[in-house]
Amino acid sequence: MKRFLLILFFVQSIVGLNKASDTTNVRLSLVHNPNREFYLKEQLDVYKFLPSNIGLWDNGDYSAIFVKGGIDEGSFKLIDEFDKNEQFSFKSESVQSFEETGWRFYGNFTFNISDHEKADWNLGYQKSEIGNPFRLITERTGDFNVKHYGLNGLMNKRIGDKISLAAGVRYRGDLYFRMRDTRNEFYNITTELTGAISYLFGQNNYIAIGVSYFYKKGSPQFTNEFYSTGPDSEKYNLYFNEGLGDFNQIEDLSKVYILKNQNPKYYISYFTGNKNKLSISYSAYIGDESWENKIHKEPVDSIYKTHKELYKYEYLSHDILSSYLIDKSNYKIFNFLSVKYISGTGYRYRGFYEKTYIYDGINIKASSQLLRPNLKFFNLSKLTLDYENVSKKGMLYANQIDYTNLTTNIRTGYSFKLNTSNKLAFNIEGSYKYNLSYKHDVVAAAQRRYTEIFAHNEVAYHATNYYTIGGEIKWFKQSQKLGTELLVKYRYLTPTDVKFINQYSIITDKKYRYFWEASLNFYF
Repeated sequence: MKRFLLILFFVQSIVGLNKASDTTNVRLSLVHNPNREFYLKEQLDVYKFLPSNIGLWDNGDYSAIFVKGGIDEGSFKLIDEFDKNEQFSFKSESVQSFEETGWRFYGNFTFNISDHEKADWNLGYQKSEIGNPFRLITERTGDFNVKHYGLNGLMNKRIGDKISLAAGVRYRGDLYFRMRDTRNEFYNITTELTGAISYLFGQNNYIAIGVSYFYKKGSPQFTNEFYSTGPDSEKYNLYFNEGLGDFNQIEDLSKVYILKNQNPKYYISYFTGNKNKLSISYSAYIGDESWENKIHKEPVDSIYKTHKELYKYEYLSHDILSSYLIDKSNYKIFNFLSVKYISGTGYRYRGFYEKTYIYDGINIKASSQLLRPNLKFFNLSKLTLDYENVSKKGMLYANQIDYTNLTTNIRTGYSFKLNTSNKLAFNIEGSYKYNLSYKHDVVAAAQRRYTEIFAHNEVAYHATNYYTIGGEIKWFKQSQKLGTELLVKYRYLTPTDVKFINQYSIITDKKYRYFWEASLNFYF
């Protein structure tokens, strides 16, 4: 698979370099535009949401290579997160159009390698993005080495004046190594295949529908002994977190545990407008994620631990993206709204499926970017609001965690030319996260180990108010066919109000975290 990904990356790079010989203004619009960040983040997400939408991209073809390194460190974290993270990433990306044949392509290839230090109770590394609480844990501090490989490709073919057909493929491979004391290898493979059709009606009105198939598989491989009967055996026990409030100890490491998630997704989107553009896109899917025990010799009716599906999580997910671009001669405004809502139910098998967990979560992110290309001060400014509401309930011990947060982020700065081919930009950035409400009802779970180790810390972390402050310096170098950017960024985070404190919580007002990032980007 690695060879396949590398071959595709080199093919993509060769196509991009060949197309770079085209010196038309359309081709070079983003290469020569130092404000390309305005076009290539949320705006590109709107056009990538469904493969047929990439046919509406009108900001010019481009190819780019991004190389980035970063570090964050500090004690403001959840107990199973890391004291220190270091990472290096490489990404290539391009949009290529062939007007004479009606084809348009988008592709990116990503590679990321990172090291992570000192996390307690973390054996599976990554947390679920869909609210699933099930994970492998052990009472032992661990370090991780992580590798990610990714590929995303979209193609759109115009058929006549009104119809276009499109297809997409997305692949991601994740490989996690737990390095300290107990060696654990954990891999995930995720693939998604998408098909879509778009239709033009009226003037500049496009509607598109699509369907995809999503598949994810992961498996941990244990390569040394966790379980022990010695005086410190508890520190080496391997557990499976079954929800809010209970652990299941795993003693037979000869069994193979597999994580699976597969489901269809359904998409619809609408675009309208010529210079000023409005879009709204929606997707929905019913998913089923399960942990399976691959070895099951005994009859499932006699020993529940040998049943194929040890745990399962059924969920419904909704995603909405909406945008509105105001395009004037002396300024541009891009408004963006993203909504994600997930509701799910977790089960464990005990001769029958027992409901253990209920999840309900919504995240709403709204942003507005103002670009004033002819000004030095406030050349590119951005305001972002992020609303989060999560409710989790453990059914076995009536353990419930609710929290609602609102985060505001503001970014702006100063940009000026050094000479005809060099430019500098200085930006400052600040944010404030405010907890609107939280609730923690433990009922029968008060003395459970999960509550003492995880739940109290989770509530304290999410209920704490904090601010971040920082800035960035960006240098631009322009030539006829190449745009180069060098960026250095720093942020500092510190709490302002810790609302939830008890003897088990590691969160205090003296915690902090800082973030450094440096990147070198090439556009051609």
